[in-house]
Amino acid sequence: MSDETKNPPIETERKFLIDMPDLAVLRRQKGYRKSRIEQVYLPDAPGVTHRIRARKTKGKTVYTETVKTRISAMSAIEDEKEITAEEYHKLRLIRDRKRRIVYKTRHLFYIGRQSYEIDVYPQKNRSCILETEIPSEECEVILPDFLHVIREVTGDRRYTNASLAKEFPEDWREK
Repeated sequence: MSDETKNPPIETERKFLIDMPDLAVLRRQKGYRKSRIEQVYLPDAPGVTHRIRARKTKGKTVYTETVKTRISAMSAIEDEKEITAEEYHKLRLIRDRKRRIVYKTRHLFYIGRQSYEIDVYPQKNRSCILETEIPSEECEVILPDFLHVIREVTGDRRYTNASLAKEFPEDWREK
């Protein structure tokens, strides 16, 4: 039995609705990378999210398939694997038609050892989503002072990526 079978990978993250940051400030952050993402949801079961993603960074596209099983508001068992472009396009054909294909630009950067991901959606030009993974639910999150948090949306099902593929919440602030 592999270690991964004994201890499935658990992703614990906090999520925040933030005002659109100054992209020039983001580009100056340690480890900054920008990716364009196409995210497609597949039919799944309650409590489980099944998606495929094409992520293009610096001209190279990586395809992944992810199954997430929610275990709390902050944590999910995440089974993710890289797939081929051919597998991606085959799976795309059986997408969940109740959800739109999500297009977003992801800005990744680090402060110390902490990673931050800001997802910018073309439908929203004044605010976006900040996610940060943490080692455990008890860990304190220190947010960069150059970001303005509107509110935390961790655990708010309307702000999960799968829900955003259906609709944006009415209370998503766009000044």
